[in-house]
Amino acid sequence: MTFKKILTLLLAIMMIATAIPAVSAAESITAAEAANALHKLGLLAGVGNNADGSVNFDLDGSLTRAQSITQVVRFLGAEKAATQETNAHPFTDLAAWAVPYISYAFANGITQGVSATKFNPDGAMSDAAFLTAILRVLGYVDKNDGSGDFIWSNPYTLAQSAGLIDSTTPNANFKRGDAFIICYRALTATVKSGDKICDSLVKSGTVSAELMASVTGIPEVTGGLTIGGVSVTKYVIVVSVEASASEKLIANNIASAVESAYGIKPPVVTDDQAAVANEITVGETNRPISAVIDTLEADQVAISIDGTSMAIVGASNTWLRRVANYFIAEYIEGKPEQSLTNEDSFSGALIANPLRSEGQSGDPCILYDNETEYYYALYSAPKNDRVILYRSKTLAGLATAEGKELYVAGEDKEIKHKLYAPELKKMDGKWYIYASGATSMEDKGDKASASIRLFCLEATSSDPYGEYKFKAFLDPDIWAIDAHPFTYKGVNYIAFARIRSGNIISVAKLTNPWTIDAERVTVIATPTYEFETMNGSINEGPFTFESPDGRLFLLYSANTVTSPYYSLGILELTGDDVLSKPSWTKHKEAVFTASGDIAAPGHCSVFKSPDGTQYWLAYHFQSSGRKLGVQPFTFDETGFPYFGEARSTADYTKAPSGE
Repeated sequence: MTFKKILTLLLAIMMIATAIPAVSAAESITAAEAANALHKLGLLAGVGNNADGSVNFDLDGSLTRAQSITQVVRFLGAEKAATQETNAHPFTDLAAWAVPYISYAFANGITQGVSATKFNPDGAMSDAAFLTAILRVLGYVDKNDGSGDFIWSNPYTLAQSAGLIDSTTPNANFKRGDAFIICYRALTATVKSGDKICDSLVKSGTVSAELMASVTGIPEVTGGLTIGGVSVTKYVIVVSVEASASEKLIANNIASAVESAYGIKPPVVTDDQAAVANEITVGETNRPISAVIDTLEADQVAISIDGTSMAIVGASNTWLRRVANYFIAEYIEGKPEQSLTNEDSFSGALIANPLRSEGQSGDPCILYDNETEYYYALYSAPKNDRVILYRSKTLAGLATAEGKELYVAGEDKEIKHKLYAPELKKMDGKWYIYASGATSMEDKGDKASASIRLFCLEATSSDPYGEYKFKAFLDPDIWAIDAHPFTYKGVNYIAFARIRSGNIISVAKLTNPWTIDAERVTVIATPTYEFETMNGSINEGPFTFESPDGRLFLLYSANTVTSPYYSLGILELTGDDVLSKPSWTKHKEAVFTASGDIAAPGHCSVFKSPDGTQYWLAYHFQSSGRKLGVQPFTFDETGFPYFGEARSTADYTKAPSGE
């Protein structure tokens, strides 16, 4: 590597000192502390020793123009390059000792002369001229016509926002110690582009990570969130000059969350400051990446990433707060190790529980159909007397979707009352709705009706949102609720909760979509574990799904539906025969329970995102009635489903992938 390239690298290192206000230690550092720190790092030599043997830095001495540029070059660690590399310069008034440093700085754009041929090396260095040199090192451009980042004669505003100084008032008594403070603060500021100087010095091997951490007090951040490969701790948060109080608060909340997670607080600056490489813009700003807000609808948000620039926007301040809270919860709290890139950009709605708050949303069945590109949803009706089908192009849209009545129970109908838990399923090329209901008016009342039977409705067209007709009772004798049809390895089955002294789960084949093969009906789950018998003795609400590696799981609800202990358990098909109880292995602990303000979650369904990459859980929970909760889930390293905690009503999550 040539000496010029070495200097260029070191200049890039210095560039980092600009846009971020220095850490608290730098803000209060004295000239002596700054000088000793730079000396310890090997970036500053003294002018001799004091009587006590300590290094004399001549803190109160003045700086000539030649001395100050020499100091900058030495601070960059480029003295060897400067003294061994020949650089052309136009100046005729330089002493021999100053030629290597000034010619080097001139060649690399750090300094200029007072005229075409004069440098005035013995003239006093002003604070404006020194700050200008440092800002140039940091990658900023000074032009008197206003087209640059600042004007060389007035660098104070930019230098303050960069963290080099605290006040924009000129320092008429500029001393060597003042220059050392500026250089020290440059270590931990952020340049217009590139890494922090402290990081680059470590990367280049000039200073060890341990020494840099001990001197600056800034630990090396490993793991956690990176955006475009850069740690979130190295970002500047940008709001508009005209930002509302709410927008400023949201930006500061993000900065505080980063500080809580990592001990380093990113600065919050306004968009009248020069742009830097690593920015998170909040709300509408003059940065190009913020323009994504123009594409949002009334209830939408966006997180847009372009390299190391990120925009967090919402269609309103309410939605901006929600997406900021989502960003904090998803990517910062707990320091999850994640790397965001351009591909992680998204826009659309955020979802929170309850997804559906109007009316009752018990026993939810949700699915996404790729052919029609709609979500479809069914619930037990508030009076358990009808089948209502809902649809929406987005999951969030189900919150307000108007339902279509497909079947209403009554004395003159096949189902008289107690119509429970309808499910939609496409089987053998046709759409069916499966449910259970009482077939006699004689057992109407609060107790379980002995006349409840499983039945199905059949679509009269290929449209799942079309009309349906009553097709048949699946079996005339089986007393059961919670019909769940499923297909596994090309065979159609149905699982259901048989009503005994306590509900138990059985499974059988379907000889056709509307008929149970009663020759073999197998009980596969009875309530035996402690979590299943805390209130009642019930296993009900079966729902199957296949994992990405093809394993078949069956979720079910345990305890009484009105119990605070209502929760989800799980079975896995570990044998070959779906109709053999030994082929099913029941997990000994509940896999989804009450958490925070989500009480008694249960009776679920599982659906995939439109692009098929995500699994989602839909369930009801108790909150002045049964409300609809939804959230994505994953699989652990063994391939077992991991549902996590029930998402609080204060938490938001992205809409399913592919919407």
